Amino acid sequence: MHQSLRQGLASIMRVSPETPQETLNKEIANIFALVQCAIKQPQSQEDANRILAETKDLVEHYGVSSDHIKQRELNTLVDVRVAGKPDDIYPSIVLRPLQQPHGLPLNQRMDKFREVGRNLLENHYADCQTLYLACLRQ
Repeated sequence: MHQSLRQGLASIMRVSPETPQETLNKEIANIFALVQCAIKQPQSQEDANRILAETKDLVEHYGVSSDHIKQRELNTLVDVRVAGKPDDIYPSIVLRPLQQPHGLPLNQRMDKFREVGRNLLENHYADCQTLYLACLRQ
């Protein structure tokens, strides 16, 4: 395959930079623990630490180990807060767990999934027709 075409396909197909699975599991555990703290309202730091430890154990048990998946790409997300500096390699992505610890109502979740799906198709596959025509010319 022509090198520029391969690069073009890679730029369209790649949703986001790869993030190590171990890093993602830690972030997932932190967000889940934050949500559990918002729901349970621990009365002490010891209680909060226990929630975090239990959550990490659950993610380690039920999550996919970095022994099986080295890294993953994340989907395009809407209405999130990205914390950290602009040049951070692994910015923190917060899905408003403190304001809505049980998540969005089902109809709002479906709207979000629809919006994310539409954004993915529009943003990441916009040049497919151009690349397809370029392939025909090769």
